[in-house]
Amino acid sequence: MNTLQNVYDRLSDKTELAKHEVELRLVDDFNKLLKEAEGFKTKYKGDSDSLINSVKNAKMTIQNWRDTLNSAVVLLSDISKKANELGVELPKEIISAKETITKGAKATSDANKILMKIQQDIPLL
Repeated sequence: MNTLQNVYDRLSDKTELAKHEVELRLVDDFNKLLKEAEGFKTKYKGDSDSLINSVKNAKMTIQNWRDTLNSAVVLLSDISKKANELGVELPKEIISAKETITKGAKATSDANKILMKIQQDIPLL
């Protein structure tokens, strides 16, 4: 009986060791996933910072575009007044430019709305 008890004791020890090995592997796997997730978080932070900077740059470009269009509108108004005073018709290029300015103004407004939405929707960490 002593021999049988000795065998059971040894089997029990091996079973406990195997159980601990499985638990340690699970903990190692978990730690590996946490490290991987942290890497993705760091990459996202860099990507989102880059996106935020791109959005800011695009917004500044849109503002410069809008300012240029506004200056063109002022000049176009002056040209129209001078042409009226002189009793001459505006050249086709000027009339065409007026349409381009109108489309550009709408485009800057639309683009600015989209960029603001993107900027608001970027989750920050």
